[in-house]
This record gives sequence, C-alpha cells and structure tokens, in this order.
Amino acid sequence: MSKAAQLAALIGSGQAQGDKNLIINGAQNVAQRGTAAVTVTTTAGFRCVDRFKTDIDGSSGGDFSHAQVEDAPIGQGFRYASKITTVTQASQPTSEGNRHQLYTILEKQNTFHLDWGTSAAKTCTLSFWVKGSVTGIYNMMFAHYGGSSGSDTTYYYYTNYTIDSANTWEKKTITVTGPTVGGNERANNTFGTRVEWLIGVGSDAETGTLNEWTTSSTYRLAPNSVYLPENAGATLYITGVQFEIGEQSTPFEHEDFGTTFAKCQRYFQNNGGTRVIKGGYAASGGNNFYTVKYTTAMRAAPTVTYVSVSGSGFSNDDPTTQSIGTESFEAYKAATSTVSGGYFLFTFTVDAEL
Repeated sequence: MSKAAQLAALIGSGQAQGDKNLIINGAQNVAQRGTAAVTVTTTAGFRCVDRFKTDIDGSSGGDFSHAQVEDAPIGQGFRYASKITTVTQASQPTSEGNRHQLYTILEKQNTFHLDWGTSAAKTCTLSFWVKGSVTGIYNMMFAHYGGSSGSDTTYYYYTNYTIDSANTWEKKTITVTGPTVGGNERANNTFGTRVEWLIGVGSDAETGTLNEWTTSSTYRLAPNSVYLPENAGATLYITGVQFEIGEQSTPFEHEDFGTTFAKCQRYFQNNGGTRVIKGGYAASGGNNFYTVKYTTAMRAAPTVTYVSVSGSGFSNDDPTTQSIGTESFEAYKAATSTVSGGYFLFTFTVDAEL
C-alpha cells in the first residue's frame, strides 16, 4: 500500500486526526501532587502522576509505591515514566481478592463514540512501553461501564503481556475487540472505560478464560503470572500509554505540555500559590466572601481542600465553603477583630477525579 493510501485509510478511521489517544497524560508528564514515591494503601487514590490511580485490595500481600521518574525509552520522545517499586515484600497470597493495581479511568462522554456495548463496537488497540526487573507474564484488565434502559452493566476483559528481558524498555501492544452487548455508555461525565495494569493478584485468580468479555468481576490471570510484591525491591516502569481506535498501534501522539496539563485540570487542580481573599478594612464578626474561579471547568463539582490558611484579623481555621460548582466556589470567613488592613490567604486543591 502506498503512503498516500495508508494516510487515506488512517483519515477514514479517524486515526490521523488529533486526539486519537483516549488516554490523558499517557506520557506521564503531569504530576500535580508531586513526583516522590508514595506507598500505596488499601485506599484507592492518585499518589503522583495525574490520571493514573493506584490501589491495593486485601491484605497480607505486601505493598508497593508509585513515583514519577525521569526514565524512558531512548529515541521515543518520552522523558518521564511511572515507577512501581515493591516496598513491603510478601509471598503471593491465594485469595483472588488480593489485588495490586495501577489504572486509569476514561470519562464516558470521551469514549461513547467507540460504540462499545453495541453491534457496532469498534476494535481498539492499547500500546505502552514497559520496563521491569522481573521477567514473565503480567496481566491487565479492561472494564466497560455500559448501560441501557436506565440500568448499568459492567463488562470485563482480562488479558496479559510478557516482559521478555529484565530492566529493558519494551513496547507492548494489546488489541481489544469491543463488547457487542450490554449497551453503550450513556454519554455523561462518569465512568466510561477502565484500563488497568495488575501489579499482582492472588494465585486463585490464575484460572478462567482470557481475552473475552464477561460480566464477572472475579479476576482472571494467566497461569504462573508475576506477583511483583513477592520480589523485594522489584520495579516496573510504564510510559507512552496510548489507546486508540483500530486493529494496530500507531506512533504515540505527543502533545504540548499545556494541552495535557489542561486536560488533567478537568479532574484535579492544585492552585500552587497563595490567594489574597480579603484586603482592607475588616469588622470583627463580619463575614468576608470571595469567589474562586478554577483554571478550567471541572468534570463535576469538586471536593475543595484547603492546604494552608493564614491572615491578619482572621483565624487560621479553614474558610467555610459554599456554592461549589464546576467553574468556581465561594469561600468566606468571619473577622476575629476589627482591623484596617485585614486579610486572609489560602492555598487549595480541587478534586473531581473518577
């Protein structure tokens, strides 16, 4: 096929257009919460790299940390990677309920066009770069949060990939035929599609059919899979994550940092500085109001967290928050004394993550 014909085919499939990559922050560039390694707990959350969440289900199976590091495959245009490191070593438990996970969740209205859950479901391909200190079979899970007739149905797809050479960057590609039943995602701002890398799961999961869609949320692994936490100090690096329509992977879609950063801020914002909320005369007992506008509109009304609070004529307690919306919130405090130059300052984060 000529290059012109290849380009025409790509344009027809939509792959030659911008935003072909449905993964936000696939190059692991943005880390608003910090870059240092944070040990993962049984509370699911974002520790460092934006849009990539970590969690541990169950106990007594060891743990791991998540960090953003400068380490990437040479010549691919990447600078950063997510680094997973075993912190507490433990033997692989038997229970399937013991799970160590790294995942990203795509918003429904950004994946509706995949037509997953319908007879027109599109085939998609996930590609990523990985480097691990332990060779062997690693597992993944895709989830489609579908729904029809007012009800939600989740379908799961369990698959795997293999790290062939220790401590060597390797590109992996997984093609997934979309589910044809269950109903498409109702186009809104909640869960759409989940892409999950399994750091380790209990050995009871090493059974069942792989590479098919099922409504069973019981995890399925390939036999003799790697359980990373049983290896002291073991590491796993991931970067260059791309999920796109089509039966084959295409070159990673690099985008400018500002674009990626703005996409991440739809879900989380760290104001990164101090806001002057009230300046000038403050009367004791009087409420002082200030409307804070976000850098960009958020996915949903977020959770507001005050990081630091100070001032003159006001206590150092957190302000009262009200009228929280997708574009702004209102904060207010009562002055503790009458001063001509009263003010209060605060830094904050707003969280509307999936």
